[in-house]
Amino acid sequence: TMSQTTYRVKGMMCGHCQIHVQETLEKIKGVEQVNVLLEEGKAEVHSNDNYTLDFEEIKRAFADSNYHIEPI
Repeated sequence: TMSQTTYRVKGMMCGHCQIHVQETLEKIKGVEQVNVLLEEGKAEVHSNDNYTLDFEEIKRAFADSNYHIEPI
């Protein structure tokens, strides 16, 4: 089974931003599926129930970008 965590993503302006955020999240260990909602400014991240996502790792993945991500 999978669990879902939703994050607020600030700084997304267009489809290119949406793709960048999605690709960045997909590279995080434990992430199984990502759904980035541009107009809502959110990202739904699905992970395996046997793995707890490390939010510090997610923040580091976005450290050098113009995006700010935080759990909702």
